[in-house]
Parts: sequence; C-alpha cells; structure tokens
Amino acid sequence: MTADTAPRARVAALIGTASELGRGFFVALVVAIAAQFLSEHYGAPAMLMALLLGIAFHPATRVRRRRSGDRADRRRDAVHRHRGAGGTGVAELTSRCAARARTVAIAWAAAAGLTLAGVASVASGAPAGAAAPRTVSINLCADQLLLELADSAQIASLSRLAHDPAASHHLERARRLPVNDGTAEPVLALAPDAVIAGEYSSHYTVRLLEASGLTVHRLPIASSMEEMLDNLLMLGEWIDRDDRAAALVTDLRERLDRVSADVPANTAPDASAPLAAVYDPNGYTVGPDSLRGDMLRRAGFRNVAEVAGIDGYGRLSLESLLVHEPQVLIDSPFSPGTWSRAQALSLHPALRQRGLAPEVITLSSADTICGGPWSVTLIERLVERRRELMAATRPDDRS
Repeated sequence: MTADTAPRARVAALIGTASELGRGFFVALVVAIAAQFLSEHYGAPAMLMALLLGIAFHPATRVRRRRSGDRADRRRDAVHRHRGAGGTGVAELTSRCAARARTVAIAWAAAAGLTLAGVASVASGAPAGAAAPRTVSINLCADQLLLELADSAQIASLSRLAHDPAASHHLERARRLPVNDGTAEPVLALAPDAVIAGEYSSHYTVRLLEASGLTVHRLPIASSMEEMLDNLLMLGEWIDRDDRAAALVTDLRERLDRVSADVPANTAPDASAPLAAVYDPNGYTVGPDSLRGDMLRRAGFRNVAEVAGIDGYGRLSLESLLVHEPQVLIDSPFSPGTWSRAQALSLHPALRQRGLAPEVITLSSADTICGGPWSVTLIERLVERRRELMAATRPDDRS
C-alpha cells in the first residue's frame, strides 16, 4: 500500500461506517416506536416487541451483507486489474473496514433499539421489565379507575361501556384499548392475571372465572367521597400501583380540604344555603347517603331529597318540587339533545305557572355515573356556582 492511498482508504472506511451507523440508528428508532405502539395497544411488553421486530429485520441485514460483499469483490477486482498485484492490499483493507463497519452498525442498532424501547416504556409510566399484573375489567366504574391508575400495557381489556361517550369519563384513552362484553369466555381467552368486576356483576360470570383459576376482585359502589378514595387505594393495591394511588388520593384530599375551608366537611349546610335538587329523568334523585348527595353537601347546597325524607336513591315527584321550590336543579342527561317524556319533566307547565324558575346546572353523565378524581372537580365547580348564586341573591329573596 502506498502512502497516498492509505489516507483515502481510511476516509472511505470512516464514511462507510458513518453511513451504516446512521441507517442503523434510524432503523432502531423505527423499531422502538413500533414496539411501544404495539405494547400500548395489545398489552405486550415493549422490550419483547423490540426484540421480535429486531429479529424480523435480521434477514434484511444478511441480504445487505451479501450485496455489500459483492460490491467489495467487484471493487477489489477492478483495483487489481488497474493497479496490478500492488493494489490488492488496498482492496482488502477497504473490504475489511466495510465489513467491520457493518458489524458495528448492526450491534449499535440492536443496542439502540432496546435502549429506546426501554426509554419509551419508562416514559409511558411502566418500568422496563416490570411484572405488573395484566388486568381485565368487566365493570364501567372499574374501567374508569383502572384507566386513571394503570399503564396501558397492564390493561388487557375493558368493558364495552368504556367506549360509550355518555358513560366513559376516560373515553379517548379507552378507545385505544380492546373491550369485552362482560361474559366469561372472552375474558378467559385473554388469560389475564386478574379481573375486576363490579358489586353487581353477574354472579355466574364471576363464579366461572374464579373456578377457572383467575383472581377476581369486586369493586364496591362508592356512596360517598371517602368511599371513592378508598376504592382508588384498593384498586391501586390490586394492580401494584399503590404509590400512584396514594399520591393521587393525597392530592384529592388536599383539594377537598380547601373546599372544606368554606364548607365544613362534616356539617350540614345552614338554612341560608341554596336549596338544590338532583333531578334526572323521571324525577330520579339522590339523598345524602349517595355519592352525588355527598358532593352536593360538600359544595354547600341543601338537598331537597333530604328534606323530602329520601336518604339514598329515590324519585322526587313534580308535586315535591312545587312544594319545596328549589333554587337549583342539577341534571345529568345521558343522551343530551334527545327528547323523552321522562326528560321533559323539568319543563312541565306547572313549574312555569308557579313562577318557579330554578337555576339549572347540567353535569355530564360520564362524570356522574361513576365516582373518581373528576368528582372532586365537580364539587369545585358546584362551589363556584353556589357562590355566584348567593352573590346574586338579594337579602329579601327567599332562601
């Protein structure tokens, strides 16, 4: 090898190495993104998906090596013909450098792909290699709390109501996950580590799942804010996300404490507080021994249902409204924009003839069907509306 050809060979080898490494890193990035996408949508570990995709790319690297070897042979032959036997050393050096660059590039691509997949897994909230239980939910309220606390890779399936805009608070995230019909067969096919059912889920389905060896948890119905917070902690323990649940509950308690500074948490609102009625279709209402009743009290409203002797759930007749004359009606239409006789009860002419024109506060049904962190947001919203209403009420108005 002559002195003037050696630097050119080294430069050519370095350029080839940089080119191979650049392509390798690009492939690694694509593999990492694809692995994370598959992990989030199908519940498989991101690292495993990255390894499988890397294996799929392996034949392409072998074809690449064969083609690169053919080109190296052609270059060596050309150099040999034009320079004679003295050119053989340059060709061999170039071929060896190119082969070494390809080997390094493949190794870097594999390492970078696994690293990027691990980083993506951590960014999504699950430590790489974590063995968090894969869980199936067959209950709407369990769906919502699971979506609040779990990583996507943990959720094997949700109940089909999770895709219903009128019922699901976490609708957008739920739409990226598969759903089931709440029967045992599709759940067994997923082979999850645990199943979360509701308090009133089918007894036959639960017994069949348990008889098949699956761990089945039953999520109680929350009848107060305290029970909702307990459910968060309990579900966090079931899915090995205790710390995440505890941090969330701590934050929610702090927000409730700020509300309690204005409205004491364990006392009933005084007589000057606005009188409100939860008034759903057909006059369905809730008393103090219910989640929405507790929310109403914490927000500083008096509850017509409690005055009418309803403790939990019941029906408030039109006559009761006329007698008690609430200043606020709170409704949660399941299908806004539709009409039915049940929904039209609050528009009855008798209310207008009596001059009763209560303020109507509409809450989304997706936020009221199940209790969760969003329930605290609703309390804060109700507190603001109560303050506005009391500020606008003149001293000589009825309380």
